[in-house]
Amino acid sequence: MKSILLYFMLLGAGAASAQTDTLRLYQVYSAFSNQEKAEWTSFENNWVFYHYPKLKSAAGLKQLSCKSCTAFYGDVYLEVDDKGRLVKATCIGGRCCGEALTAAMLHNFEQSYLHTTFQHIKNRTFVARFGEALKC
Repeated sequence: MKSILLYFMLLGAGAASAQTDTLRLYQVYSAFSNQEKAEWTSFENNWVFYHYPKLKSAAGLKQLSCKSCTAFYGDVYLEVDDKGRLVKATCIGGRCCGEALTAAMLHNFEQSYLHTTFQHIKNRTFVARFGEALKC
């Protein structure tokens, strides 16, 4: 299995609002096929739309702002097996309003990736950053 360590660098939209656009995995790892690129983008967009709001709510956050809380994200180690199953999702760090994520927050991040199966992304290990950070 190919081992690759990658980080998504979050880009901020400015002081007024957060932007969830990230440096795409396939921009860093050029060996991604077009199908893998499309599948990863779909997975990431789905996570941002369905899971991230629940994580923010569980952390007591309504929205990020430059005055109160500028970042809420988790760095997650992901392992995808040869059948495309996400077999391991371990949150290895992250921040919430300038503080390290609590054990409960780490657990919630990990749980949000369960039951994921990819059709085209197989035999990969990497670290991805999920969440938001403002550039203030």
